[in-house]
Amino acid sequence: MLRIKFSAGGQFSGWVSASSTDPKPFYTISYKSKVTTRIKKIWSEVEKEKRLSFKEIKTRLASRDSGIRLRALMHIRQRIEKGRCLSVFFDLATSCITDSDGDCRWQSVIIVGEYLHNKPEQIWKIIMQYGSSTDSDLRDAIATILLEKYFEHNPKTFYSKISILRQEIEKGNKALYDTLKTCWFNFEDGSMQSDMISDLLTNKK
Repeated sequence: MLRIKFSAGGQFSGWVSASSTDPKPFYTISYKSKVTTRIKKIWSEVEKEKRLSFKEIKTRLASRDSGIRLRALMHIRQRIEKGRCLSVFFDLATSCITDSDGDCRWQSVIIVGEYLHNKPEQIWKIIMQYGSSTDSDLRDAIATILLEKYFEHNPKTFYSKISILRQEIEKGNKALYDTLKTCWFNFEDGSMQSDMISDLLTNKK
Protein backbone atom coordinates (compact mmCIF):
# COMPACT_ATOMS: atom_id res chain seq x y z
CA MET A 1 0.00 0.00 0.00
CA LEU A 2 1.44 3.35 -1.05
CA ARG A 3 0.78 6.27 1.23
CA ILE A 4 1.42 9.85 0.17
CA LYS A 5 1.36 12.97 2.30
CA PHE A 6 0.14 16.14 0.66
CA SER A 7 -0.10 19.73 1.81
CA ALA A 8 -1.02 23.15 0.58
CA GLY A 9 -0.25 26.63 1.76
CA GLY A 10 2.07 25.31 4.45
CA GLN A 11 -0.82 23.47 6.12
CA PHE A 12 -0.78 19.75 6.77
CA SER A 13 -3.86 18.55 4.95
CA GLY A 14 -4.13 14.82 4.66
CA TRP A 15 -3.05 11.52 3.24
CA VAL A 16 -3.81 9.78 -0.01
CA SER A 17 -3.50 6.03 -0.23
CA ALA A 18 -3.31 3.78 -3.24
CA SER A 19 -2.65 0.14 -3.92
CA SER A 20 0.66 -0.16 -5.74
CA THR A 21 -0.49 -3.41 -7.34
CA ASP A 22 -3.64 -1.97 -8.86
CA PRO A 23 -3.13 -0.76 -12.47
CA LYS A 24 -5.87 1.78 -11.85
CA PRO A 25 -5.30 2.78 -8.21
CA PHE A 26 -8.31 3.84 -6.19
CA TYR A 27 -7.41 6.91 -4.19
CA THR A 28 -9.06 7.78 -0.90
CA ILE A 29 -8.51 10.60 1.53
CA SER A 30 -8.20 9.13 5.00
CA TYR A 31 -9.76 12.14 6.67
CA LYS A 32 -11.25 15.40 5.61
CA SER A 33 -8.88 18.05 4.35
CA LYS A 34 -8.12 20.76 6.86
CA VAL A 35 -6.89 23.23 4.28
CA THR A 36 -9.41 26.02 3.90
CA THR A 37 -9.46 29.20 1.86
CA ARG A 38 -9.11 31.03 5.15
CA ILE A 39 -5.94 29.10 6.04
CA LYS A 40 -4.35 29.67 2.65
CA LYS A 41 -5.13 33.39 2.73
CA ILE A 42 -3.76 33.96 6.23
CA TRP A 43 -0.65 31.85 5.60
CA SER A 44 0.12 33.89 2.49
CA GLU A 45 -0.36 37.15 4.36
CA VAL A 46 1.72 36.10 7.36
CA GLU A 47 4.64 35.25 5.09
CA LYS A 48 4.75 38.91 4.06
CA GLU A 49 4.26 40.46 7.49
CA LYS A 50 6.95 41.61 9.90
CA ARG A 51 7.87 39.23 12.67
CA LEU A 52 5.80 39.59 15.83
CA SER A 53 7.41 39.76 19.25
CA PHE A 54 6.60 37.09 21.81
CA LYS A 55 4.52 39.64 23.73
CA GLU A 56 2.53 40.48 20.58
CA ILE A 57 1.89 36.80 19.83
CA LYS A 58 0.75 36.12 23.39
CA THR A 59 -1.56 39.14 23.35
CA ARG A 60 -3.13 38.11 20.04
CA LEU A 61 -3.69 34.55 21.22
CA ALA A 62 -5.84 36.00 24.00
CA SER A 63 -8.03 37.89 21.53
CA ARG A 64 -11.75 37.16 21.26
CA ASP A 65 -11.36 37.29 17.48
CA SER A 66 -10.54 33.81 16.15
CA GLY A 67 -8.94 35.32 13.06
CA ILE A 68 -6.43 37.21 15.19
CA ARG A 69 -5.68 34.06 17.21
CA LEU A 70 -5.22 32.03 14.03
CA ARG A 71 -2.86 34.62 12.57
CA ALA A 72 -0.79 34.52 15.78
CA LEU A 73 -0.51 30.74 15.54
CA MET A 74 0.61 31.08 11.93
CA HIS A 75 3.33 33.48 13.08
CA ILE A 76 4.52 30.82 15.53
CA ARG A 77 4.70 28.29 12.71
CA GLN A 78 6.70 30.74 10.63
CA ARG A 79 9.17 31.20 13.48
CA ILE A 80 9.53 27.44 13.96
CA GLU A 81 10.10 26.85 10.25
CA LYS A 82 12.94 29.36 10.44
CA GLY A 83 14.58 27.38 13.22
CA ARG A 84 13.13 29.13 16.28
CA CYS A 85 11.62 26.06 17.95
CA LEU A 86 11.42 27.63 21.41
CA SER A 87 9.76 25.90 24.37
CA VAL A 88 7.57 28.91 24.94
CA PHE A 89 5.88 28.32 21.58
CA PHE A 90 5.06 24.77 22.68
CA ASP A 91 3.43 26.11 25.83
CA LEU A 92 1.42 28.71 23.92
CA ALA A 93 0.21 26.16 21.37
CA THR A 94 -0.72 23.67 24.08
CA SER A 95 -2.94 26.29 25.72
CA CYS A 96 -4.83 26.71 22.43
CA ILE A 97 -5.56 23.03 21.69
CA THR A 98 -9.16 23.38 22.88
CA ASP A 99 -9.77 26.66 21.05
CA SER A 100 -13.39 27.12 19.99
CA ASP A 101 -12.23 27.65 16.41
CA GLY A 102 -11.41 24.49 14.46
CA ASP A 103 -8.61 26.02 12.40
CA CYS A 104 -6.95 27.32 15.56
CA ARG A 105 -7.19 23.88 17.15
CA TRP A 106 -5.50 22.20 14.20
CA GLN A 107 -2.77 24.83 13.96
CA SER A 108 -2.10 24.42 17.67
CA VAL A 109 -1.72 20.65 17.32
CA ILE A 110 0.54 21.09 14.28
CA ILE A 111 2.81 23.34 16.34
CA VAL A 112 2.85 20.85 19.22
CA GLY A 113 3.84 18.17 16.72
CA GLU A 114 7.04 20.07 15.96
CA TYR A 115 8.28 19.05 19.42
CA LEU A 116 7.79 15.28 19.11
CA HIS A 117 11.52 14.72 19.16
CA ASN A 118 12.33 16.66 22.34
CA LYS A 119 9.15 16.70 24.44
CA PRO A 120 7.89 13.11 24.12
CA GLU A 121 6.43 12.76 27.59
CA GLN A 122 4.56 16.06 27.51
CA ILE A 123 3.16 15.17 24.11
CA TRP A 124 2.16 11.69 25.29
CA LYS A 125 0.10 13.32 28.05
CA ILE A 126 -1.54 15.51 25.38
CA ILE A 127 -2.29 12.45 23.26
CA MET A 128 -3.89 10.64 26.17
CA GLN A 129 -5.88 13.66 27.34
CA TYR A 130 -7.20 14.95 24.04
CA GLY A 131 -7.25 11.59 22.32
CA SER A 132 -9.98 10.83 24.84
CA SER A 133 -11.94 13.97 23.97
CA THR A 134 -15.61 13.84 23.00
CA ASP A 135 -14.76 16.25 20.15
CA SER A 136 -14.21 14.05 17.09
CA ASP A 137 -12.49 16.83 15.13
CA LEU A 138 -9.96 17.34 17.91
CA ARG A 139 -9.40 13.59 18.11
CA ASP A 140 -8.72 13.53 14.36
CA ALA A 141 -6.03 16.17 14.84
CA ILE A 142 -4.44 14.28 17.73
CA ALA A 143 -4.50 11.01 15.78
CA THR A 144 -3.17 12.19 12.44
CA ILE A 145 -0.63 14.75 13.64
CA LEU A 146 0.60 13.44 17.00
CA LEU A 147 -0.15 9.76 17.61
CA GLU A 148 0.68 8.58 14.07
CA LYS A 149 4.11 10.20 14.27
CA TYR A 150 4.82 9.59 17.94
CA PHE A 151 6.36 6.15 17.50
CA GLU A 152 8.40 7.25 14.48
CA HIS A 153 10.13 9.83 16.65
CA ASN A 154 10.20 7.67 19.78
CA PRO A 155 10.39 4.02 18.62
CA LYS A 156 11.84 2.72 21.90
CA THR A 157 8.65 3.70 23.72
CA PHE A 158 6.34 1.64 21.51
CA TYR A 159 5.79 -1.36 23.78
CA SER A 160 5.28 0.63 26.97
CA LYS A 161 2.96 3.15 25.33
CA ILE A 162 0.88 0.60 23.43
CA SER A 163 0.40 -1.17 26.75
CA ILE A 164 -0.98 2.06 28.22
CA LEU A 165 -3.33 2.45 25.27
CA ARG A 166 -4.50 -1.14 25.67
CA GLN A 167 -5.24 -0.66 29.38
CA GLU A 168 -7.27 2.49 28.74
CA ILE A 169 -9.21 0.99 25.86
CA GLU A 170 -9.98 -2.17 27.80
CA LYS A 171 -11.33 0.02 30.60
CA GLY A 172 -13.91 1.27 28.10
CA ASN A 173 -12.29 4.42 26.72
CA LYS A 174 -14.13 4.37 23.38
CA ALA A 175 -12.93 7.84 22.37
CA LEU A 176 -9.30 6.76 22.68
CA TYR A 177 -10.08 3.62 20.69
CA ASP A 178 -11.59 5.78 17.93
CA THR A 179 -8.47 7.96 17.98
CA LEU A 180 -6.22 4.93 17.54
CA LYS A 181 -8.48 3.56 14.81
CA THR A 182 -8.09 6.84 12.88
CA CYS A 183 -4.30 6.43 12.77
CA TRP A 184 -2.36 4.92 9.93
CA PHE A 185 1.05 3.91 11.24
CA ASN A 186 4.03 3.41 8.97
CA PHE A 187 4.86 -0.07 10.24
CA GLU A 188 5.56 -2.87 7.79
CA ASP A 189 2.72 -5.36 7.37
CA GLY A 190 3.43 -8.41 9.51
CA SER A 191 5.76 -6.58 11.88
CA MET A 192 5.29 -7.10 15.61
CA GLN A 193 4.22 -3.48 16.02
CA SER A 194 1.65 -3.74 13.24
CA ASP A 195 0.31 -7.02 14.64
CA MET A 196 -0.01 -5.58 18.15
CA ILE A 197 -2.00 -2.60 16.94
CA SER A 198 -4.22 -4.78 14.78
CA ASP A 199 -4.84 -7.08 17.71
CA LEU A 200 -5.73 -4.17 19.93
CA LEU A 201 -8.20 -2.79 17.40
CA THR A 202 -9.87 -6.10 16.61
CA ASN A 203 -9.97 -7.58 20.10
CA LYS A 204 -10.91 -4.62 22.28
CA LYS A 205 -13.23 -5.41 25.15
